[in-house]
Amino acid sequence: MERSSRDLLARCIYSELKAGMAGAHGGVFLDARHLADSEFASFGHEYELCLERGLNLKNETAEVAPSAHYCMGGIRIDEKCRTTIPGLYAAGEVTGGVMGANRLNGNGLADILAFGAIAGAEAARFASRVEQVGIGKDLIEVEDDRLQGLLDRPPTSSRVSALRQGLREIMWNHVGVVRSEESLSRAAGLLQGLEDDLSAIGLAQKSWVCNPELAAYLEAENMILVGQAVARSASVRKASLGAHHMQSACSEERDTDLPYNVLIRLHKGTLKAEAQPAVGEGSVVQW
Repeated sequence: MERSSRDLLARCIYSELKAGMAGAHGGVFLDARHLADSEFASFGHEYELCLERGLNLKNETAEVAPSAHYCMGGIRIDEKCRTTIPGLYAAGEVTGGVMGANRLNGNGLADILAFGAIAGAEAARFASRVEQVGIGKDLIEVEDDRLQGLLDRPPTSSRVSALRQGLREIMWNHVGVVRSEESLSRAAGLLQGLEDDLSAIGLAQKSWVCNPELAAYLEAENMILVGQAVARSASVRKASLGAHHMQSACSEERDTDLPYNVLIRLHKGTLKAEAQPAVGEGSVVQW
């Protein structure tokens, strides 16, 4: 089992936790005491980190649990790292599609190096061909007015930190390792409730400069939006595929349709999701 893919191992651990087999800290126990010293050489960094914290994996067990590690969804790009916005290029974990339905160990670094180089080169070529483009003042004024309205609200006792913790719990419990149509629907309602709660929070700090409370608020806005996008797009794919595991009456059902991508966009304040066939080489989908 320890040599299984990450998604399968995470689901196995998750099933043990749901069955009430959790340890004192909510995890299961990793036992590496039977491994030869040569095996630890492949995990030298992790082994040393554990030693620094008083845990020797050669003669002790460690309590572990799944956690969010890598986002395989993201901005859609083509082979030149172009997005659907002219002049905007993207690479790395912020993009979607490069890893397919599952990511192999170590591919994150290769993604950054390969596509980062492509994005940089293509962005430089684009910049050399166009004149400097200014930012629309009307858009800046709209955002200025929005932020000023936020700062003008009377302070409230509710804090963004508590709301962010609630977001973590919603995503873990309903959009986590194992999903279902019911859990995703439940998450959508809870996330909408969080969005409403956030809009009612008033900040104690009123400064435009060096205001960590304002920064935390804006981060929470984006976190909720990303959570809604993940839950909404996950609900479109009814069967399991890769790391996306749907729990249903036929738990072993797999997605056998022709390859397709789930595309999601924000249209007039509403998230719209749809399945589209996987595009071929050189294709860019325009909204």
